[in-house]
Amino acid sequence: MLSESFSNNYAIFSGISILLVNCSFYMILPKLISLIGLNYALNERIWTSISIFGSLLLNTCLVPLLLQANFSADYPDSIWDRYLSEGGRNSDFGSSWYTDIGPQLTVSLILLSLQPMFNILAEVIALRVTIWYKMNHKYGYHDNNHLDNIKFLEINAGPEYLFYIKTASLNAVLFITIVFGAAFPLFYSIALFAIIIQYVVERYTLAVFYRLPPKFSLDLTETNARVMTYAPLWAMGICFWMFGNHQMFSSERIGMINKLNGAM
Repeated sequence: MLSESFSNNYAIFSGISILLVNCSFYMILPKLISLIGLNYALNERIWTSISIFGSLLLNTCLVPLLLQANFSADYPDSIWDRYLSEGGRNSDFGSSWYTDIGPQLTVSLILLSLQPMFNILAEVIALRVTIWYKMNHKYGYHDNNHLDNIKFLEINAGPEYLFYIKTASLNAVLFITIVFGAAFPLFYSIALFAIIIQYVVERYTLAVFYRLPPKFSLDLTETNARVMTYAPLWAMGICFWMFGNHQMFSSERIGMINKLNGAM
């Protein structure tokens, strides 16, 4: 019964699993990169942003594709066939590819669009726990002196606004939309939804939740723009492969045209 329910709702369960892994990237990657000790030229903020973006992109897009893949027909006895041919049936862009991959990518992309809301929820919970700890342990034996500015800020001020981790989820949504938008036009609507969510969440939290953000240079913005320029190149490659595949329409009457007059 449980296995049947999992099979019928595979896209939802896999989307939730991908969401949980994506949330873990925000907690783990900034700490790992801070331990590396990057110098000023490499810029820790940029590498943190790019690392989170790349991890979200791979986990949300590449992992579902590989889990639904089956390379036994085209690549027998290969490492791809050994580890990636158990759960899927797609070795190329056939008609089953859209029914298998489409729902899973759609659910994952919608949850990725809501990532700013999940991040804010996690920050609110972490802030409440921190304030409770400071009130009951760190300042438990101190008088409530309102003139103590450090104590006042630690208890009442919001968290620091980390701009460099705010762009990763939206960039991943836009990147996936550009690459696979020709196959799934619904992704463009999801991308617009993601932009609206990002704008509303950031505008509201900047007004009532975060501290006054510091000034930022344009290096992070320029790097994100350069990264996004690779999306159209990947889109052209994917579309060339996808629409040039004779298995796309899953019909025995459709085959490869080997001669110039074969299309006449």
